Amino acid sequence: MGELAASTYHTVTESVGKLRGRPPAGSRPRDLRRTLIDAALQLIERTGVEALSVREAARVAGVTHQAPYRHFANKQELVAAIAEEGFHALREKAVVAMAAHPDDSVARLDAMALTYFVFAVEQPAQFRVMFGPEIADKARYPALRASADVIMAMLTQLIAETQRAGRVRPGDPLDLALAGWSMMHGLASLIVNGPVARYPQGSVEPRDLARSMIGLLHTGLDVR
Repeated sequence: MGELAASTYHTVTESVGKLRGRPPAGSRPRDLRRTLIDAALQLIERTGVEALSVREAARVAGVTHQAPYRHFANKQELVAAIAEEGFHALREKAVVAMAAHPDDSVARLDAMALTYFVFAVEQPAQFRVMFGPEIADKARYPALRASADVIMAMLTQLIAETQRAGRVRPGDPLDLALAGWSMMHGLASLIVNGPVARYPQGSVEPRDLARSMIGLLHTGLDVR
């Protein structure tokens, strides 16, 4: 299963590169696309994704009302692009964090979990879009689905590596990855959306709380 996870990761990563299809750096079309995504994300941060419109994104971006339609057929495609960019950013941050621990698969697993949590706390609007109902059917957006699948493939591969090192309990790596993801995503969502603030843990610095949860996660994953 470890080899399968690694194979999945490389396959999905290659697919992302093909699907993104970005124009050469410095070209005007790419600049417009990037500008529109940034403008739309600013609007979502202010008023939420429900209030977003392509027309308003064009106004904030300083372009004509028709310009966005060169890249996005409708609001849903614009929101999907924001989510896709979020998954790419999350992957890049995770890769950097894991690179600090080349010889310790458990430390890499912890680094990825903490990176996921910190990204959610620091980019709450984009995090909500990435997992929100507006684009729940990611199959309609192949590039978005591929970028999201990379994150799960990375986590599954890390679980498989720690199993081979004898530091994580036996079992299907995908099942264990789903369990770990559920815990960190749940904590991130509770903090981003406010409920944790009602409890004593709400006074704990978010990173410290995340590290505590990662410790509890190890309790469930450790070899028995």
